[in-house]
Amino acid sequence: MAQTMNQIREFHQESFLLDRLNKCDTLLSLVLQAIDSWGVVLSETSWSLRHSQGVMRSVSSLTFLVNALENALKFRASQNDVWWQANEPYLRESKSEAIRYFVIQAYKENIEVNQG
Repeated sequence: MAQTMNQIREFHQESFLLDRLNKCDTLLSLVLQAIDSWGVVLSETSWSLRHSQGVMRSVSSLTFLVNALENALKFRASQNDVWWQANEPYLRESKSEAIRYFVIQAYKENIEVNQG
């Protein structure tokens, strides 16, 4: 029972999803495919926060997921891990503005490796 309660508390940690996306290639790929298929637009990403001129917006489940994905891609790029190396060409060529924005942000995490 104690282990179950610890697992429940762990799930409610703010970094739970990001930690899992950083560690699990399959989960990261599935979230990326979902975001791509849902047609998430640029205004649903951190781009909106940077260009909102101080206007507050609510945080939805989608916002939480999109932010976790963006941060996981930044982490993967900074590590230049196998997943990043295999998926970067797809990400770079994506028709989704949101995904291309994530890639640009991720490139900044490891400029030397991503100069290609």
